[in-house]
Amino acid sequence: GAQEGIDLYIGKWDMDQLSGSEKKCGGGTRVCDEAWPDAVAQVFFSLGVTFGVMTAYASYNPVKQGVQTDAIVCALGDVLSSFIAGFVVFASIGVLAKATGATTESAASGSGGLGLVFISMPSAFEALGNDPFNFSMGARKFLAVLFYLTLILLGIDSAFSLCEGFSTCIKDSRLFKDVPREALIGVICLVGYCISLVGYCNDTGLYALDTVDYYINVTMLAVGYMECMSAGWLVYSQEQVERIGQTAWYTALGSMLLASLLVPWVGLGIGGYSENAENGTAVGLLLGVAVLGAGVVLACRSAASASGRAWTSGAVLHDVLLFNVEKLRGEVNGV
Repeated sequence: GAQEGIDLYIGKWDMDQLSGSEKKCGGGTRVCDEAWPDAVAQVFFSLGVTFGVMTAYASYNPVKQGVQTDAIVCALGDVLSSFIAGFVVFASIGVLAKATGATTESAASGSGGLGLVFISMPSAFEALGNDPFNFSMGARKFLAVLFYLTLILLGIDSAFSLCEGFSTCIKDSRLFKDVPREALIGVICLVGYCISLVGYCNDTGLYALDTVDYYINVTMLAVGYMECMSAGWLVYSQEQVERIGQTAWYTALGSMLLASLLVPWVGLGIGGYSENAENGTAVGLLLGVAVLGAGVVLACRSAASASGRAWTSGAVLHDVLLFNVEKLRGEVNGV
């Protein structure tokens, strides 16, 4: 049974699960296109991106410590952890399907979120007591204890990382710099506990959780976009303007903003979530690339005329597109 689950995980590739307007995902309850923002939000959440968690942790590093290696190690560690966890989940789903006589696809259809934790995994542990596994009750209890202990530790880990991201910002402010850190974290945890008690520990708690989770996912994408824009275009903008000129800077920035807005607007406007979704995406991407490319060419020509260099030179292209982020990388990665 475990082999069938692992085959479903990495042995079968169905590209229709990544696109299309039909409700084939989530056990036939969701359009597969909707999996993309959820997947990105999950990556953001597991890495702590846009929550301020990694920023708070990094603030305790020595000033001259390079962050590039730290970022790569954290990202690779997150990917490998998720990849290994997938084997555990899908192997358990395969065991569950084998014991119940269902297909692995149907067993996996409702195995996300709370269904995975409180239905699929306990059922898989129970199924281990049947043929051909024949695990004893003690062995199954031991596996269940390990699994839920892992969940508890995961919840504690998420709690203190989110608290750290929030408390570090407050502690660094002038208003709360003299407040003991223990008292500050205690107040944060108490407020969070009260909100959870009132908002989630009732009959409508799951609906409230889904609603908050949805809007947090959308907000994280927006915050990530603004962070990328700030790091790639706004930081050291004055120095960049001095090198390429104000006209070139506004042209490059404007073309980037226009392209990033046109791609989803045109793509969704043409295809939406219909059978033409792929066509709309392709048209939106082509239009975005064309707008950005035209803006970069105009910005390079303007920068060349302002600095007396050839607009086709690599130095001009570097100053237009990469000056900010490369200077920022050099500053934060200086050892």
